[in-house]
Amino acid sequence: MSRSVPDLIAAIEAYLADHNNDPKPFVWTASAEQVLEEGPARRGAPRPNHRLMMKHTTSTAARYRFFAMRDELPGLHPVPRAGRVIEGELYDIPEAVLRDHLLPSEPPELTLGRIELIDGEAVNAMLLVPSRLAPGDRVVDISELGGFRAYQRFLAANAAIATTPATDLSP
Repeated sequence: MSRSVPDLIAAIEAYLADHNNDPKPFVWTASAEQVLEEGPARRGAPRPNHRLMMKHTTSTAARYRFFAMRDELPGLHPVPRAGRVIEGELYDIPEAVLRDHLLPSEPPELTLGRIELIDGEAVNAMLLVPSRLAPGDRVVDISELGGFRAYQRFLAANAAIATTPATDLSP
């Protein structure tokens, strides 16, 4: 895979120099899509059969609200005002992996869309489509927590408190 124009030029020149000795087709792979992961798919979470390369951690511009659906998956939603900065990780994902594996496995409440990062860069991210939510779905605005992992920690901490007998809460 060529990672830069000079690498591509060098690969083409090497191919042309060697072509008559051992003819074979030249293969140029498409560049990867940049996708912001802001939920459970982030670093440390399993992504079966896909080795994705994280570029760096980043944050969105303050133009989005962040929701947890059924306490199990996050959804980023653009808003005209009162948006928040949401943390995430930027990944390079080959177009074929995105198209053939990752997008088909996303829940129907999400769709691929473009978002703006805090530095002004536009990247892909999975966006919440409110009209696709099922009646009665539990949806919680978790924007103030800044990310889905923070929400999961919040749920875990509160679950521990909820199961603590009242007698154990005394100082």
